[in-house]
Amino acid sequence: MAFKWYSQSSNINCGGYGSIEDFLDSNLDEYLSALDVFVNSNLEFKVGDPQIELWKNNYDFLSEQFKGLLQLDQSYSKLYIAFEYLFAKENARRADLVLFSKDRVIILDLKRKASYNYDDLERVISYQRDLSNYHQQTREDELKLKSYLVLKQGIKNYGDQAGIKILNQSNFSSELSALNLVPVSEEYVESWLSSKYQSSSNIIESIVKVFKEEKLAEIGSVKGREIRDTIDYLKQIIHYNEVKYKQKNLVFLRGVPGSGKTLAAIKLIHDYNNYKLRKDNNPLAAVYLSKNGSLISILKDKLAEIPGDLKSSLRSVYSYKREHMNNPKVPLENVLIFDDAQRAWDEKRMKSSDSEADVLLKTGHKIYRTKGSATIICLIGAGQAIHTGEEEGIELWQKALSKRGINNWNVYCSAEYEDLFKDAASLTVDQSLSLDYSIRNNLIDTSPWIEALLQGDLRSVSENLARIYEDGLVLRITRDFQKAQDFVKKQETEHKDISYGLLISSKVRDKDVKYKINGGRYYGSFMKPEEVEEWFKGKNKHLNQGASEFACQGLELDYPIVCFGGDYYYNGQEWEIEEGVRRYNASKYKDFSKIVENVYRVLLSRARKGMVIYIPELDRLDKTYEFLVKAGLWEL
Repeated sequence: MAFKWYSQSSNINCGGYGSIEDFLDSNLDEYLSALDVFVNSNLEFKVGDPQIELWKNNYDFLSEQFKGLLQLDQSYSKLYIAFEYLFAKENARRADLVLFSKDRVIILDLKRKASYNYDDLERVISYQRDLSNYHQQTREDELKLKSYLVLKQGIKNYGDQAGIKILNQSNFSSELSALNLVPVSEEYVESWLSSKYQSSSNIIESIVKVFKEEKLAEIGSVKGREIRDTIDYLKQIIHYNEVKYKQKNLVFLRGVPGSGKTLAAIKLIHDYNNYKLRKDNNPLAAVYLSKNGSLISILKDKLAEIPGDLKSSLRSVYSYKREHMNNPKVPLENVLIFDDAQRAWDEKRMKSSDSEADVLLKTGHKIYRTKGSATIICLIGAGQAIHTGEEEGIELWQKALSKRGINNWNVYCSAEYEDLFKDAASLTVDQSLSLDYSIRNNLIDTSPWIEALLQGDLRSVSENLARIYEDGLVLRITRDFQKAQDFVKKQETEHKDISYGLLISSKVRDKDVKYKINGGRYYGSFMKPEEVEEWFKGKNKHLNQGASEFACQGLELDYPIVCFGGDYYYNGQEWEIEEGVRRYNASKYKDFSKIVENVYRVLLSRARKGMVIYIPELDRLDKTYEFLVKAGLWEL
């Protein structure tokens, strides 16, 4: 059977596919012509002589190596291969070679050189990561993916680098032979090549897709299914309370940064309000409350075209508590969802005998007395307190419950909070109330790495960083802002419509830091809520204004540049707050050290695809840079 090369009448998503045996029977002219037509037809740019020469070199190399492979295992002659698999037209990324086997797919990236660099590794890792997350058949069939970097002129044995095996002319055949690959049918290969590939969206886009497509978009992987289970469990709690138990429920849903807590909340609000509208003609039975005014504004703007009155369900905590605090007015809704509830203000910040937790519980009690049931759902993100008055965290809710008489509220939580609420008369512990995987970072949990970094634990930082690299998150470090800028702009040439921008602590006061950013064309991080919305819509790419922890909390970028330094640095033994920053802020907080840690927890957890950590060229930051490089961060 002849190798099936691409032609303009083809509908296959590659330059050609067939068995290794058929490839060895093909000729160079067919190969070059097919790949040329495929690229010109699908990507609309003319292939030049350098690309033609590279393809010719690939052909010669693979012909020789495959002959050696068949001498080791003749059954490999029936293995299928595909050339120039196109991930998506909008980013023009193509895998040089895909090799198919039962229950697995092998990706080979061929380089005409003898040594590798970090860019080479990142590219191969991204192939493996993206196919795992966004290729429908790979995901549904739970195929194993293995990627190789092939140095065609190399002879040195590099072994594994960031989980990627590096091959060359001396070990290509032996390494593939050792995999014991099993041939699959041509029909299966054709199905895989035509399977849907859909790249990820940011959290706002994902929320919009949920309602436009009426399904939880991009949450199809095994790990991501937990978010659907969580939504179903929350619906169950609300429904049984309303029709059977008639109680006051306080539910705590915890999640790592980027785990989809907001997505789950908006989906729940939408579904419940639609249900109550059909059942009781009540258009507003549940409300979503957030302290992040910018997030509310962006959500309302993006969800304006969604049928129904979803916009009315999105409220600022500040306006909601003003409306219902210290008055008998009963809210229309009987379900309240409080995002970032660990940031509830204490009594001192409220300038009252009541904390924000007290106010919400009192409001819930009013709802219960009037409507017969009430459910408050608190979304909890660890280490996110960044304002004054937020430092008590979830303990503030335990304190509020004890004021009201803890028997009056039925508490639901995950095992992480069982001890905190162990004295509750009614406590239900269920791990459906814990979201442990980040959908922001392709289901990569960066929390252990961030925590190890903030603890100054070099060994743990290195171990977690190695795992992050293998899973596919791109992390770089530099002291040259221009290099950071060039890196993110390069990503934009390969991935259209990506977002990037500068993230910086609001506590940075050092003018020397600011002068080193963007060639001195930097004018601070303070933004009004309406300016934050504009910043995330495109002004972020100017890099002349940074988003502080206040502006970016709850939001995200594909490739942020995180300025690490100016207020916080490693002194060789531990993290230290710059003296001027500490002196200016210490009196405002109960524990300013904890606040600064939380600032960097927020900044370091905003990335979706990659991140550049920028350490300004200041003497006191030298040890910070040395620590991070020693831990394994790749330098630009």
